[in-house]
Amino acid sequence: MTDPRAVPPNPPPSGEQPTIRNLFAESPASRKPPQVVGNYRLMERIGEGGMGQVFRGEHVKLGRIVAIKLIHPELLQTPRLVKRFVREVRAAARVDHPLIVRAYDAESDGNIHYLVMEWIDGQDLKSIVARRGPLPVPEVLRIALEVALALDHLHQLGMVHRDLKPSNLIQVRTTGQVKLLDLGLARLTEHDGPVDTSQTQTMTRQGDILGTPDFMAPEQAMNAKDVDIRADLYSLGCTLYYLLTASVPFPGGNTIEKLLRQWHEPPPDLRRFRPDVPEPVAALVSQLMAKSLEHRFATPRVVVDALRSLASRPVPLAMPVEDATIPQVEPVEAVWQQQFSDWVESDSTLEEATRATKQATRPKRRSIAWLAASGMAAAALAVLVMLFLNPAPTPNPTDESANSSANAKESADALERDRWYAVIDRQHGTPEAIAAAENLRKLVSPLTLLPRNGANGPHIRIGEANRRHGGWIRGIAASADGERIVTGGWDRIVRIWNRQPWKLRETRSGHDTPIWNVAISPNGRWVAGISGFDTLFDGDVGMERSLRLWDLVEGGEREVFDNMRYGWSVSAAFTPDSKRLLVGQYDSAMLWDLEKSEPVRHFRTDGMNWCMATAVSPDGKFAFTGGGFRDHIRVWELDTGKLVRAFSKSHGPPRCLAIADDGRRLAECSDGTVRVWDWTTGTMLREFRIPNLEMNGVTWCDAGQCLAIVRADGRVVWTAADTGEVLRETQIDGVELTGVTRLGNHGQIAVSASDGGVRRFQSETGTELEPLPAQSIARQLNWLDGDRQLLLIRELGVTEFRPLLPTRAVPAALPSDWRTVAALDDGSEWLGRTNATWQLRNPFTGTVQATVEWREAGQARLATLVPNPASANQRSNGVVAYWPNPRELRYQPWKGPMQIWPMPQQEHARALAVSANGQMLAYGTDRGQVELIALAEPKPRFRVKIDREPIRKLAFTPDGQTVVVLSGNSQVYTLYVTTEAVKPIPNLEGSFDAVAISADGTRLAVGSLVGEVRIHGLLSPGRSRRWSFPSAVRSLRFSRDGAMIAVGLANGCVEIERD
Repeated sequence: MTDPRAVPPNPPPSGEQPTIRNLFAESPASRKPPQVVGNYRLMERIGEGGMGQVFRGEHVKLGRIVAIKLIHPELLQTPRLVKRFVREVRAAARVDHPLIVRAYDAESDGNIHYLVMEWIDGQDLKSIVARRGPLPVPEVLRIALEVALALDHLHQLGMVHRDLKPSNLIQVRTTGQVKLLDLGLARLTEHDGPVDTSQTQTMTRQGDILGTPDFMAPEQAMNAKDVDIRADLYSLGCTLYYLLTASVPFPGGNTIEKLLRQWHEPPPDLRRFRPDVPEPVAALVSQLMAKSLEHRFATPRVVVDALRSLASRPVPLAMPVEDATIPQVEPVEAVWQQQFSDWVESDSTLEEATRATKQATRPKRRSIAWLAASGMAAAALAVLVMLFLNPAPTPNPTDESANSSANAKESADALERDRWYAVIDRQHGTPEAIAAAENLRKLVSPLTLLPRNGANGPHIRIGEANRRHGGWIRGIAASADGERIVTGGWDRIVRIWNRQPWKLRETRSGHDTPIWNVAISPNGRWVAGISGFDTLFDGDVGMERSLRLWDLVEGGEREVFDNMRYGWSVSAAFTPDSKRLLVGQYDSAMLWDLEKSEPVRHFRTDGMNWCMATAVSPDGKFAFTGGGFRDHIRVWELDTGKLVRAFSKSHGPPRCLAIADDGRRLAECSDGTVRVWDWTTGTMLREFRIPNLEMNGVTWCDAGQCLAIVRADGRVVWTAADTGEVLRETQIDGVELTGVTRLGNHGQIAVSASDGGVRRFQSETGTELEPLPAQSIARQLNWLDGDRQLLLIRELGVTEFRPLLPTRAVPAALPSDWRTVAALDDGSEWLGRTNATWQLRNPFTGTVQATVEWREAGQARLATLVPNPASANQRSNGVVAYWPNPRELRYQPWKGPMQIWPMPQQEHARALAVSANGQMLAYGTDRGQVELIALAEPKPRFRVKIDREPIRKLAFTPDGQTVVVLSGNSQVYTLYVTTEAVKPIPNLEGSFDAVAISADGTRLAVGSLVGEVRIHGLLSPGRSRRWSFPSAVRSLRFSRDGAMIAVGLANGCVEIERD
C-alpha cells in the first residue's frame, strides 16, 4: 500500500491552482478523498466558523497531526475579510501559552489562505454540557481559573479575544485541561509600530456584529472596535453561567433581541436555577457579568486572584435559610472548596501556565488609569472576601454627637413612616391614603437595607426552591429496590428523591413543555421524562411531546427522542435488565437499546394510537401498550414484535398499566375505573369503579395481594385484589392525587399530588411516613405591622408569619383546626373556617369579632372580605364568597341580611375583587364576563364582556375607579367604573395569573405562569420592568411603602424583590 504521506506537495500536473471549493460544498457522506494544500493533507472536517472551516490534517513529510483552518472561498475576494484572516494569523503567532491552542504555520497556496494550529484530542465545553448537563462547581472553578490565566496572557500581549464561549474552549481528553482556541476575532490593543486606524476601522466597521450574542458583552455589541479585556471577562461570566446551568443567561429570541437583553436586563440570579452554587461563586459570576465596566473585574489577573482566594479561604456555604433575616455560615471548609483547593495545589500545569503568563512580553508603558482600576477592583475583592469571612463587628462609635444626630434622624423618619402607615390603614382607598403612600415612597425604606440573599438574587427568599414541584405532578415511578423515586410535573422539572433518608436527591431539566410521564430503570441508573399535551396556559396544547433520557451514573443527558425524528413520545417503561427502553408513541411503540443507542424494533398495528401507558412483564418477554380507539390494551412479544393479544372494556385509553409480580395479572386505570385482567386469556377478573370520580393511578402491594388506588378526591384506597374489599383508606385534604408507585419490597407506596408534593405511606397501616416539611403555594400575601412582617396564606388555609424587621406586635395563637380563608390588605382582620363555622378574628388579640354559620361552608370558593375603612374598631363590613353549587354569589354583612346573586346559566365565577373603600364588588366568569355590584345598595351596577376566554384575576386601583382584568386570552385590560369602558393595556401580554397594584396607584405588577413578573407604570405606560423566576407566579403583593414586592411561586417559595 502506498504511504499517504508520500504524496508530493506540488500542484497537479495540469498546472491548475489547487482548489477546495468542492470540499466546502460537500456533505460529509459525499466527501472525496483527502486533498493537499501546501505541505498538509486534509484528512477530515471537524468544524466550521464564520471565517472558514477547520480540518484535521497531517504534514505530508513530518507526519505530524495538526488542525488546519481554511478561509471560505467566497470570502477570498473581500479584502476586509482577508485582512481579518491575516490579523488572526498575526495574533495567533504571538501567543505561546500552555492553556491556548498554539499556531504552527500560516501559508497561502494560490488563492487558498490557511492557518496551521496545534491538534487537540478533546471535546469543546458546549458539547460536554450537552452530554452531561450542568457541571459540578469544583470543575467549573477549575475551568474558570484556566481560562482566566489564558486571558491574562492575552491581556499581557495587548490582545482581546472577543469571541469567548463554550464552543471555543476545548477540554483535552487525557488531562482534562481546558484550552482557549479560535482567535478569529482577536484585536491587538497595542502595537510595536504606528497604528493605521483607518484599516482597523475597516476590519470592525460600525454596524458589524463581531462575536456571539449569547456570550457578548453589552459594549461589544454597540462598538466592537473599542472594547478591552473586560469584554472577554463578561463573556467568561456568561460562559460560567452556561456551564453551571446548561443554559445561556438570556435564552430565546433573535440576534437583536439577545443583544438588547444583554444591554438592558440585569444578569439572572444564578442560584435561582442552581441553588447548590455557593454564594461566593455566584457573586464572582455576577461581577464578571456586570453591565457597567466600572463594576466589572478590571483585568483577568484580578479574576485569577479571586479564584485562588476561593481555594485558600473558608467561605459561607450555600444552604436554605429558614429565617431569611439571619445569615447562616458554615465555619469549616466546604466540600466543593476542598476539591478545588486540592486541584490548585496539585496541578503542575497550572504553575507552568502562571509562569508563562508572567513572562509574556508587554510594552513597558502602562496606563495609570488601568493601574488604578485594577487596584480598586483588587481592593473591592479583598473587602468582599473579608465580608464573607467575618461577621460585622459590634459598632463602637467614637463621635457621640454624630451618632446622636444619626439616631435622631432615624427616629424622626420612623415616626413619619408610622404616621403615613396609620393614614393608609385607617383611610384605605381615600385620596388621603393615596397621598400618604406617595409620601411613604419618598422615605428610605428599612426593607431596602436588608442584605441580599445571594450576589444577584432577591433581597429575601422564603423556603427552598427544590422542595416540591411548581404545580401538578403528572408522572411518578420508582426503581426496583424502591430507593429512588422519580417525579415530573408542570414545572418541566424531573426530580429524583431518596427513600431513606426521605429527601430530594437531584433534579434534571431540559423540557420545553410540562412533563406528562416519567420512568426509571430497575437498577436506578436511567431516568426518562416525557413531555405531554398540556402546558401551563390553562388548556393550550404543548407541541414538544418528546422523551429525554438521563444517565444518573455518568451524568448528563444521554438521548432526546424529539418528535421530528422519532414521532410523539407519550409513555415509557424499562425492561427488567435495564438494557432496553419501551417508548409509547402516537401510533406505535418503539424498543430502544440503551447500550447501542439505537432502535431495536417498532410495534404497530391497525387502529393503534396514543400509547398513553406502557409496561414490561417481570421476565422481560412481553410488552404491554395501552391506547387507541378499540382494543386499548395490546400484548406483544418483546423479542419478535409479534402481537399476542388485544382486549379492552374501557371507553378511553388507559392512564397507567401495572403488572403483578406473578407476571399474569395486569391492572389498568382508565376512564375513572380500575380493572384487573388475566392478560394470558384476555379475561377481566375484577373492576373497581366509583361514579363521577376519577381514578388517577394504581399499583400492586403486599406481594400482589392488594391494589393501592389513588383518586381525584385526595383519597388513597387499598383493596383486596381477589375480592375488591376495601382494606383501608387515607384522605389528604385539598389536593387531587395524580399517581402512585410501589417502593420495592419495603411495603410502602409513594403518591404524587396536584400541590406538587410527594408523600409516602405504609401499605399495611395506611399511615404517612416521614412527611416532608410543608411548603405549599402561598396563594395570598399581606404586609403587616408597617411592612415589618409578611403574612403567607398557603393552600389549605395554612398560615405563616415571616418577621423581616423588628416587630411591634406578635400574632396570637389560633385554634388547631383553623384554616385562614382571606385577610384584609393591612392584615388587621382574618376570615377563617373551623368546620362549618366562619369566623372573623383579630390576629393579634385572637378575639372573634363575627361568626357566620354556613351549612356548606367547606364548598365555598373565592371568599374575600369587604373593607370598612371608616370604622376604627371593626375594619370589615362582611364577606363575599362564591358557591359553585348552586352557582351563586353571596354577600353576608356582619350586620344585616345576606344578599344572593345567582350566576347566569352555565357560568361560573373565576375571580373576585372588592374596592379598597368597600363600596364596589367585581367578579369575572369563565365566559369572559365581568360584572360590578354596588355593595352599599346592594345591587348590580353593570356587566361587560371582555372576551370569550375565562377571567383569571381582577384588582381595583386604590381609588376604586378602575379595575385591572387579567384575561385568559393573554391580554391585560383596564375597566373604567364610571364610563364602563374597557381598554387593553398596550405591550402587556402573557399568561398572567397574578396581579397587584401599589398603594399609591402608580404601578401595576402582573405575574405569569412561565415565571415572569412585569412592573408597569399606570400613570406612565411607557415605563416597564421585568424579572424572571424559576417557577410560575401565583401571588403578588407590593409592600405598603411600595419599596418591595413579594412574589409567591408555584414551587412554594416566596421571593421579595426591590422595585
